[in-house]
Amino acid sequence: MQEIHPNLAAADQWYAKYEDRISTENVILEFRHTPGVDFLLHTVIRQVEYHLRAEKFMIVMEDLFSRLPRDASLTIIHNALLHQRNQDHLVQIHEKIISSGSGSNVSIVYAMRLSHDGQTFASGLSTESAVFPLYSLLAQMNERSYFKLCAFCHFHFEDDLYGGSDGHRDLMYCFRDIPDVLERIRSFPHKSRTFPRFLLQLALQDVDAFHSCSAFALRQDFDLHLDFARKTINSNC
Repeated sequence: MQEIHPNLAAADQWYAKYEDRISTENVILEFRHTPGVDFLLHTVIRQVEYHLRAEKFMIVMEDLFSRLPRDASLTIIHNALLHQRNQDHLVQIHEKIISSGSGSNVSIVYAMRLSHDGQTFASGLSTESAVFPLYSLLAQMNERSYFKLCAFCHFHFEDDLYGGSDGHRDLMYCFRDIPDVLERIRSFPHKSRTFPRFLLQLALQDVDAFHSCSAFALRQDFDLHLDFARKTINSNC
């Protein structure tokens, strides 16, 4: 029997739609994760049970897709508040995860889609992060808009150690209740990684980019990221 690390966090889960060329089914992606320890994924797809372990979400997903048909995809639906015209609109973001490559060279690819106000918006593909496609959706809207999600929040901090996060939980922290500690970390040179590492342990760990709460405050560099997304879209036209 596989040993389970005693410090792993409680289980969490996503409901997802699995598709390949010959089958479609609804599945549960159940995971447990503690930063710096392990990321465990448990799911059943096409009557096959998977127990997979890796240090990061993206790596464990690459392992899963390397065992699935090459045309396999998983679609996860996230509920979110879209702030537009001084109002919050409840929307559903469809996150589609596919893969490129095969065998030991599989890479995870993210794409987002949502329908709002009679329009459908679709992002391009991203192999780096699940967050950039969210900016891509917003960059296509005629009015300044943002999602009230952790990825866009002032109190959110992503540690770029070991290549950072793809937006799903690993190396992401919430400093909502200790903003003075966050400002201390941000006072160090960008990406210097010289701040005292114990400060991260004071924050809420294992945050997901798609989570949110009532204390949301828009990050100060939001417009810089949004402008970059617009320029990327225009350069691809």
